[in-house]
Amino acid sequence: MSRLFARAGRRFLLRHPGQLGLALAGIALGVAVVVGVDLANDSARRGFELSAALVTGRATHQLVGVSGTLPDATYARLRREWGIHRAAPVIEAPIRLPAAPDRTFTLLGGDPFAESPLRDEVTPRARGLDLVRLLAAPGTVILPRPLADQLGADIGSRFALVAGGREQRVEVAGVIEVDRARREVAGAVLFADIATAQELTGMIGRITRIDLVLSPAEAALLESVVPPDVLLLPAESQGQAIVEMTRAFRINLTALSLLALVVGTFLIYATLSFLAVRRRQAIGTARALGITRRQLFGVTLAEALALGAIGTAMGLLLGHLLGSGLTSLVLRTIEDLYYAQSTAVRPAVSTYVKGALLGLGATLVAALLPSMAAARTPPRALQSRAALERGTRQRLPALAIGGAVVAAAATAILMLDTPSLIVAFVGLFGVVAAAALLIPALTPWVIQVFQAPAAWIGGLPGRLTARAAAASLSRTGVAVTALALATATVTGTSLMIASFRGSVADWLDQTLQADFHLRLAPGVAAEDSDALQPDAIATLRALPGVAGLSLARWSRIPTADGWLQVRAIEPGPEGWGLRIVEGDPDAARTGFQGGDAVVISESLARRREIAVGDRFVLPAASGPIGFDVAGVFRDYSSDRGAVVMRLVAFRRHWQDESLSGVGVYLAPDADAGAVRRALERFAAASGDLNLAASAELRAASMRIFDRTFTITEVLRWLAGLVAFFGILSSLLALELERTREIGVLRAIGFVPAQIRTLVIAQTSLLGLLAGLIAMPLGVVLAGLLVYVVNERAFGWSMDFAVTPAGLAAGLVMALVAAVAAGIAPAWRLARMPLAAALREE
Repeated sequence: MSRLFARAGRRFLLRHPGQLGLALAGIALGVAVVVGVDLANDSARRGFELSAALVTGRATHQLVGVSGTLPDATYARLRREWGIHRAAPVIEAPIRLPAAPDRTFTLLGGDPFAESPLRDEVTPRARGLDLVRLLAAPGTVILPRPLADQLGADIGSRFALVAGGREQRVEVAGVIEVDRARREVAGAVLFADIATAQELTGMIGRITRIDLVLSPAEAALLESVVPPDVLLLPAESQGQAIVEMTRAFRINLTALSLLALVVGTFLIYATLSFLAVRRRQAIGTARALGITRRQLFGVTLAEALALGAIGTAMGLLLGHLLGSGLTSLVLRTIEDLYYAQSTAVRPAVSTYVKGALLGLGATLVAALLPSMAAARTPPRALQSRAALERGTRQRLPALAIGGAVVAAAATAILMLDTPSLIVAFVGLFGVVAAAALLIPALTPWVIQVFQAPAAWIGGLPGRLTARAAAASLSRTGVAVTALALATATVTGTSLMIASFRGSVADWLDQTLQADFHLRLAPGVAAEDSDALQPDAIATLRALPGVAGLSLARWSRIPTADGWLQVRAIEPGPEGWGLRIVEGDPDAARTGFQGGDAVVISESLARRREIAVGDRFVLPAASGPIGFDVAGVFRDYSSDRGAVVMRLVAFRRHWQDESLSGVGVYLAPDADAGAVRRALERFAAASGDLNLAASAELRAASMRIFDRTFTITEVLRWLAGLVAFFGILSSLLALELERTREIGVLRAIGFVPAQIRTLVIAQTSLLGLLAGLIAMPLGVVLAGLLVYVVNERAFGWSMDFAVTPAGLAAGLVMALVAAVAAGIAPAWRLARMPLAAALREE
């Protein structure tokens, strides 16, 4: 009997290919979004790890300078005085190749005779390397085979690279093979002798770091003898810091993809529920003929898993294609926000396995309730449409109570005093689950509110529209829930992005106070440039129309938790341009002016749990220096954190007189065009400076912001596409169920045009209900994203703004999706022959 029923089920699906296609599409889309995002995240993460392993090699520790570089003498002293021999000097610098302008590469300079304990790429044993030419000829580099193939280069080839802000030509002294595991990341690295790397980057007499292989005893000895301006750090700490800094970004993307899967799960549930509703009579007949509840449950569950397997396979293929596009978006965003060089690698096979398990698991979860309901219902009740609707309404109080319990649990989770981002997303998904339980219970009340206005506006057709929606709650409730959840997801992320964008715009307006900004060109080190020496600053001050200057020195200081950004400033005529969000602004300004206190960014305060009044210790040239934390300021430039101090304090403790940038303020009556032309001549004469107006920097920053959220936009509209398929599936099921009703209406005089209008009106009502329910839910989700998720993920706060346009966009999306999905069913029902429709009756 069970085999016969299974065969009947397969024939039913084949006779209704629309329902079958939508079921598969719902599963495939949900799986594709998760797999695509996971592929992009995994590719970027593994690329970082392999890149870090390539440049770090087998080093266990690194010696780094507090100023960011070390003198050559430190390496000589390490070998001669401290007896450490498994050590190699390194210059690591970002470079660009005009032949590949869209990518950033790394120049790795080293000593071939010292590299053997740490790396195998550039040593006397390396095949394909002309060691004599590498050491003797100036401007020679070594290319890994993947990069040589990309550039079409071989030994003796010459090409241009940009290092230290200057374009220079180099010659290929060798092409080396790399092991298979690193081939994908090796295409972004060039090797050179340490002396050549110093010449190319302008770091004459200095190196980036010293890589070491140390025993515990050697590490303890070295820790005790290194000077105060040199730090001994674990080698993995810097590479791990790069991976960790992108962790929050990757978790956010994963959460958005899982939200899409949640919506897709409701679509699967809706489709399977409607299939069960449509086959109630067949199920009742099978029960009457002797199929047991266990057999019925097994067959329906097996059918769902078969659909899930096919849909998951389609989703894996679609996810693979989607992942290729998302990977480029993820890498571009990471380059904008975190790291200058990023490389994608082939993702792990486990990503596809995880996607398959999620797809099958979501299908199983979605199929359990319809299968259990069909198995538990008595045969006679299965033949009764009224029994189905009555049972649906009887379950509404239990759903409402369950929703309230889940909502209370989610609220308790969100109120936990923990920085865990995972906990935040558990609470967020709890809110979504609570809404999924509460919306079906809320739907009949909202429909009842619309019955009187619908009758007043549309007369008899309007009354029929509202009553039909209320009478088919077993189908409309699930449809409204799926559409409302998808719309709320889109609305919530839209409001969050709008709030974030507005906050960033306000922050830029407050930060970019000067009219023009002169900054060192990328790759030009402040300590190696004469562009902003005291005589140059005096020249700028004396320019006609200049009211004043602000001076800045930006530096990256190594710590055990990664590199820390330090900004030393001398404010201009209009103040320091910082918004203090924790602590008294006047007291913070007073402490800052005294030079003995610093202000720190929100992300640093939260990441390291530092409060106003605490003592914050920084490694300086003379040893660790403690500063009082006078305030916490809002900053969106780095989620790793930043410290701002007086320029005089930085110069005193770090013994660094150089500058990284100058802000130029115009006098009230100044000719802005004339001042700009004078600044352009000044920048051109220096050769190391870039000039930009505040408006240009602001526009460029906002372009980066919008580019950063491109992937979020993609995920939002994928969720909207899932919602469209959900409502379309619901409406096709309603079409099948309403054949008899439409036949009766046609028999009493309704013309095809009226039938089309009636169906479109009903779908519009469902879309309106979903959009209205999604509004408050979307605001709640946006609030959680702003106040919980983003603060825990990135450490910064923002001003929450609920705009009417954002809410209206969600409502319009729900209406458009419902109306568009209702066109095909309306057309089919209107064209259905009257005799065929009445035959169903």
